[in-house]
Amino acid sequence: MLFEFDGHALNVHTRTFWKHGTVARLQPKVMDLLIVLVQNHTRYVSKHELFERLWPGMQVSNASLLRLVRELRRALDDDGSNPHLVRTVHSRGYQFIGRVHMQHDQRSAVR
Repeated sequence: MLFEFDGHALNVHTRTFWKHGTVARLQPKVMDLLIVLVQNHTRYVSKHELFERLWPGMQVSNASLLRLVRELRRALDDDGSNPHLVRTVHSRGYQFIGRVHMQHDQRSAVR
């Protein structure tokens, strides 16, 4: 599955992220967060769900999630104060708010 948004592209199958046409490296947990948010772009994802998906069965502080969100926003050139891609749902979670175009054909995901 290929997701395209705001000059970026994400191939979930190969875990490849393109930033304005160039492959950009993301830390594995940042990639995991991006995948979860983009795949669920029609709704906000609760902090509880993010902890379960990103750190299953582990006790992790809220600071770890905040750090990942900050790193993801930096990679996306997004701003938490005036977001255009990742919105904070106060005290609840996060939502990917960019306009997403999905392609199901994996052959189209080769750049």
